[in-house]
Amino acid sequence: MREFIDISYFIRNVPYYLEIREQSLHSSSVSIMNNDVIGNSEIKISGISARSFLGGKWGFASSCQLSENSLKTIIDKAIGNAKLISRQMNNINLPSNPASFDFDISKNYRDDKQSDFLNFLFELEAYIKNKYPLIKSRTLNFHQAISYKNLVTSDGSYLLYSLPRAFLSLNFSIEKNGEPYELSDSFGGIGKFCTILLQKEKIYELIDSTYLSLIKKSEGVYAEPGLKELLLGPEVTGNLAHEAIGHTVEADIVLGGSIAKDFMNKIVASEQITLVDFSNKAFSDLCPVPIFIDDEGTSAVDVTIIENGILKSYLSSKQTAHDLNIPLTGNARANLFCDEPIVRMRNTAILPKENKLEDMISSIDDGYYLIKTSGGEADTNGEFMFEIDCGYKIKNGKISSPIKDTIVLGNAFEVLKSVDMVGDDFKWDSSGYCGKKQPISVSVGGPSIRCKAIIGGR
Repeated sequence: MREFIDISYFIRNVPYYLEIREQSLHSSSVSIMNNDVIGNSEIKISGISARSFLGGKWGFASSCQLSENSLKTIIDKAIGNAKLISRQMNNINLPSNPASFDFDISKNYRDDKQSDFLNFLFELEAYIKNKYPLIKSRTLNFHQAISYKNLVTSDGSYLLYSLPRAFLSLNFSIEKNGEPYELSDSFGGIGKFCTILLQKEKIYELIDSTYLSLIKKSEGVYAEPGLKELLLGPEVTGNLAHEAIGHTVEADIVLGGSIAKDFMNKIVASEQITLVDFSNKAFSDLCPVPIFIDDEGTSAVDVTIIENGILKSYLSSKQTAHDLNIPLTGNARANLFCDEPIVRMRNTAILPKENKLEDMISSIDDGYYLIKTSGGEADTNGEFMFEIDCGYKIKNGKISSPIKDTIVLGNAFEVLKSVDMVGDDFKWDSSGYCGKKQPISVSVGGPSIRCKAIIGGR
């Protein structure tokens, strides 16, 4: 782990609530397209921030200068900013659940050079070009990000944290009958470049399967539009859980008037559905984005958002927990040192059940199996629209023809109410970032689910 300055000294004997957070993000990315380098960057962003709470208001200040003098200055500024906007306010006692934790995982992995990243991509490029000449465009990207954090709070929290994450992504495109088709996928998780190398066989399998799916897609048909019986694969299920449900139960969004504001302890989904925002461990394993203490110093706990179809909890920060009179959950997160913590998801997933994928497919007479999504949008009413770039027609209980790009849309709560089968094929997807005000790493997960929703056509 990198060396931090001693910030604990500056938290002592402070008459106001105070957080001090030193944070660094070291990211490296390389990209090639058709054997040409199109990206080669290495970025280090480091700094320190202080946040004070008094008179019912927050004061925040930050600096990229990592020194004791700089820290003294930003503490004074943070306190001064809080005083400036809270002169007429009575003091408020925020809820508190402090904890201490030391999580140094970066030391478990060796460091590699930027040139090593590029050489590996060129190795994969040669394999793809030689084996699959039908591919007209090949884009490969490797991204590695290492987050370091040192946090102390005046109510007794302490965190020393390092987390490396590495991902390989690929995008292929072909042409058939003058029409372009493309498909993307990614591979990776906790670790560095060396972790990716140790799983080289799986990467070649991913390349092969992505190419095969792309060829099938080019031979596909357009989906028949309308309300259909659907089988959503784990990737689509996970995105539904995060984008269309998770954001509606973030307490700041609830305070802003999300549809979930009036749903507490009410039925919002089928009793088959249990949805959890995991903090650091799930199913006895470390989560893809483990959070032990959030960026306000709150001990992070798992949050069961929906339990057997009933809405049970929101995701909170100290301020929102106070305002809504709900428990602290440890969901306040900040991406960079200069960002203030806001309510964010961590590892959000629908829990699996016992149904087998083949049984779920055979139960559908006329519908679609939607496997991959390339993005989409959702609002605070739970309305969503996802782009589907890999899927199949299901006819008489069997996988039929592949389908071309389409969309799936509806109200997430209504879609989840229609769920009558939940699979045992749970998967995590942790390659993406959530863009709420500040991009931050999250993971989504789920099994396949059988439901009803609207699918687009040509």
